[in-house]
Amino acid sequence: MIEEADSTWSGEAAFGVSRRAAIRFGGGAFAALVLAACGDDASAGQDSERDQPVTEFTIVAEDVKWDIDRITVPVGERVVATIENRDGGIPHNLHIRSPGDPRTELENGVVTQTLNFTIAEPGEYGFVCDAHPNMTGTVVAV
Repeated sequence: MIEEADSTWSGEAAFGVSRRAAIRFGGGAFAALVLAACGDDASAGQDSERDQPVTEFTIVAEDVKWDIDRITVPVGERVVATIENRDGGIPHNLHIRSPGDPRTELENGVVTQTLNFTIAEPGEYGFVCDAHPNMTGTVVAV
């Protein structure tokens, strides 16, 4: 004897979710995907703001990583970097691999340091914490 399959929704029995809840969830997920695909003008502007040259910036070392990995500075102008080491008892410094080799001393946190530097030639220059070679980024001089 052949039995016909029941084509009614059985999700509530199998998953503890009613058909109405499943439809609501599906509609919400679809709306989220549509909004994510459209993007946000505010987030688009963040990259262009990041590429604007600055003469002062703060970089934070926390959990043995930098909070930023790229900074743009103007060529030939004095730049002031504030380095906040929030890692208690862990040494950090900021070393910009550019002509003149500007760097702060390695110091155990929690501590704040200041580095004044000028980059005379346009280009991309790496920065690193000398104690933690995985803590890297790029200074772009424009």
